Amino acid sequence: MFHKGIETSAITELYASCQVACVPSLYEGFSLPAVEAMACAVPLVATTGGALPEVVGPDGQAGLLVPPADAGALAIGLARLLDDPVLRASVGQAGRARVLERFTWRRCAEATVAHYRAALDEHSERAGRA
Repeated sequence: MFHKGIETSAITELYASCQVACVPSLYEGFSLPAVEAMACAVPLVATTGGALPEVVGPDGQAGLLVPPADAGALAIGLARLLDDPVLRASVGQAGRARVLERFTWRRCAEATVAHYRAALDEHSERAGRA
């Protein structure tokens, strides 16, 4: 089923109605649809295109990863999840945990602060050696 023009408030409801989600990108920067599905504990099949492996994590944990442009692998991944309720639940819960661990506003802010502190420390060390 395809939807367009979805109100933000309805996105969670739609994800909650899904058995699986699929992000079949050839190349992807940071994937909001992948993170949204994972946040809703919807098991995910995504490609290894672009940053998706960094977002989803290792294959088989918080999502199933397949090569880009490989429709057969995508179909196999979807079938695996649809045919195995235990795997579906496990992947869905792991996806939600990954989002809570890495992609909340708080976690993103903490990571940004850590990068700034590291950059400042490096600058201070260089300035001290000069």
